Amino acid sequence: MEGLEEVVGTYDPIDGFSGGYFDENGDWQGAWFTHAALQPLTLFADYADENKKPEALLYGLPETQSFSMMFYRADVFKDLGIEAPETWDDLIAILPILQNNNMQVALPSQLGGLNLFLYQMGGDLYADGGQKISFEDNVTLSAFEYMCEFFSQYRCPYTYDFANRFRTGEIPMGIMDYTSYTQLSIFATEIKGLWEFVPLPGIKTVNEDGTTTINNTSLSGVSAMILIRDEDRTKEQEKNAWTFMKWFVSEGNQSAYANELTTLLGTVSKHATANVRALESLSWTTSEYKNLMQQFTNLSAVREYPGGYIIGRYVSFAFLAVYNKNADPVVELQSYVVDINKELTRKRQEFEMKVPADAID
Repeated sequence: MEGLEEVVGTYDPIDGFSGGYFDENGDWQGAWFTHAALQPLTLFADYADENKKPEALLYGLPETQSFSMMFYRADVFKDLGIEAPETWDDLIAILPILQNNNMQVALPSQLGGLNLFLYQMGGDLYADGGQKISFEDNVTLSAFEYMCEFFSQYRCPYTYDFANRFRTGEIPMGIMDYTSYTQLSIFATEIKGLWEFVPLPGIKTVNEDGTTTINNTSLSGVSAMILIRDEDRTKEQEKNAWTFMKWFVSEGNQSAYANELTTLLGTVSKHATANVRALESLSWTTSEYKNLMQQFTNLSAVREYPGGYIIGRYVSFAFLAVYNKNADPVVELQSYVVDINKELTRKRQEFEMKVPADAID
């Protein structure tokens, strides 16, 4: 802790991070909590400068951040004469080649899969500012139907041991969290140098001027440092806690912490820091760094609202009905709209938040 005051004296807690904290509406991209239990960080005098005055109370500093990327066996793809797909249409085109060679592709399913396709299509999981679920929107229904097709029509596996089957080549491609890099580096040393992780495939759209763009957005998850509210805490203790928080997530400390972990424990301990500049300083190869930063600039996050915990359960019910019983994806997903909206409304009432005018009791 020596030199702590000097380290944090010029630190801007927002600068150096890419998304994953409280947005302009005060909504945290993580688990919901009650504001009454937390100390707003914007109350500290040195939080904002003249150029970055907060528009809402902020409660956390990003500590770790992770997101999905595409892992593939470059040696297997080369032997088969195929290239890593840049779009989902590219993936569909190479699926027959892989399957004819008794190989499969690992893709996210259920809520994770839905969110991936939904946000690449420009949609949102919620409607009316979190008051309702968006399962009646055409974009959401199209995203769910598209995701289900990979499992019902193209027969991608629903469950799998990715690390083992990636190592053997049975699954030479998969969409996994980029931190799987550490597991594969240690677990599958026999294929070192034979695989890569690259940005996700995306949705190709044709613009009005005839050009095409690919939206390969990846969904990001973030953990944050928070300060618990305590009426018995002195101002000096509160200042010290704030100083420590700024110091811990600063670029210099995060870089040192991450590199020391790697030095002591090896590649398996590579720290998934949320500080962009600290992430850049870690020991990546040129191609790894390029791919990682390319995906880092195409991230989104699902806003968390009260009651959101119920969504995964019902999406799972709908997906399994399609997968196991060949049910209609649209009908199944829409059948849970009322139940989900009831729970969203119930929790919003508990937190004394605005509820829809047509809310069902």
